[in-house]
Amino acid sequence: TNVEIFLKLENISQKVKDKIAEIKVSIPKASLFAKHESKSFEESFDLALDSMVAQIKKNKEKKQQQAIA
Repeated sequence: TNVEIFLKLENISQKVKDKIAEIKVSIPKASLFAKHESKSFEESFDLALDSMVAQIKKNKEKKQQQAIA
């Protein structure tokens, strides 16, 4: 299992910079990715983390259903 987290600044105009959070999770037989952007790194990371947690749960449920079948 491998986890990578990236925090980036994106220039939209001369003054405004969006903060981007990306999370990549590599697990056996799957690679998951979540990306969100907002006006703060904290908000971007929280949204990306929520998305990643949902993806991990969905992946786990899918594997459990395959094991039953």
